[in-house]
This record gives sequence, structure tokens and C-alpha cells, in this order.
Amino acid sequence: MNRIENERKQREEYNEREKQYKTLMKEKEESEEKMCEEMKREREEWEKQKLEEKTRREEEDEKRREKEQRVCDEFNQRLKQERERMEREKEDLQSKHEEEENKMKILMERLNREKEELMKKNVQERQNQDKERKRREEEFKRENEKHQTETQDEMRRERETFKHEKEEMRQETEKLKSTTVRWKISPGQSVLNDPCDFSAVVKVAVLRLLLTDF
Repeated sequence: MNRIENERKQREEYNEREKQYKTLMKEKEESEEKMCEEMKREREEWEKQKLEEKTRREEEDEKRREKEQRVCDEFNQRLKQERERMEREKEDLQSKHEEEENKMKILMERLNREKEELMKKNVQERQNQDKERKRREEEFKRENEKHQTETQDEMRRERETFKHEKEEMRQETEKLKSTTVRWKISPGQSVLNDPCDFSAVVKVAVLRLLLTDF
């Protein structure tokens, strides 16, 4: 009895789920149909707007081309008039130019002659300046060589004189070294054994100072 009851309940549950599934599927189909219809309407609307936009752009393009053509025609007309005016002015200018060119030609010929004369004068002056500069350089060179020669001779004489004096001092020193100088020191008094040796001591001191300076 329980088994039959259970089977019955299972069939009822199954039927109920199946019914729910069918209902859900039906709703889904209806929703998809509505969506498709909506998309179709949107696409038709988009196509319509696209066509209208295309028509509008074509009309605008046509108007723009017509306007550009009018502007171009007006420009060409003004350009033609301007060219004619420029041609007339060109003829006038050509005549004036030829006249000015002749004047300029005469002026250039005169300037070229003056330029040649000036260049010749400058060349002559430059040559004279070069000669004067060379003369001064040679004179300075001779004076410099003379001064160097005199300076070298003077230095040579001074070296020889110094060498001679140094030799005399050396000989004097040798003589003084051979002389014995003795000092006798007592409280409050200094005396030399030989009074004649005092001049020798002075000479030695002077000689040492001279040698130190040199």
C-alpha cells in the first residue's frame, strides 16, 4: 500500500516538474520572440535612420559642391582679371626696367673704371707700405743684432773681470791662510800677538763677505 502511494506521489511530482518545465520553456520562447521582434524593429529603425542620414549627407554634399563651384568660378574670374591687370603692369614695368637697366649699365661701367683705378692705387700703396715695413724690419734687426752683440761683449768683459777679481781674492786668501793669527784674550781686553796682523784680519773678513755675496 505504501509503495503504491509513493509511486503515485512520484508521478505527481514528476508531472508537476514537467508542467513547470513546459511553462518555463514557453515563457522563454515567448521572451525570445519578443526580443527578436524588438531587435527587428530596432534594426528597421536603424536602417531607416541610416538611409535618412545618407540622404541628408548627399543633399549636403550636393549643396557644398554647388557652393564650392560658385566660389571656384568667382575665384577664376577674379584671377583672370588680376592676370590681365598684371600683364598690363608687366608691360609698363618692362619698359621702365629697360630704361633703368641702361642707366645701371652706364653706372656700373663708371664704377668699374673707378674700382680699377682704386685697386691700382691700393696696390701701389700696399707695395710702398711693404717696402717701408721691410726697411724698418731690417733696420730693427740690425739694431737688435748690434744691441745683442754689445750686450754679449759687455757680459763677457764683466765675466772676465769678475773671474780676474775672484782669482785675486783666492790668491789673497791663500796668502792670508799661510799667516798665523793668534788672539790673546783677557778680562775686558782683546789684543793681537802681532799688531801688524790686524789689517790681515780685516781683509779676511771683507773677503768672506764678498765671497758670500757672490
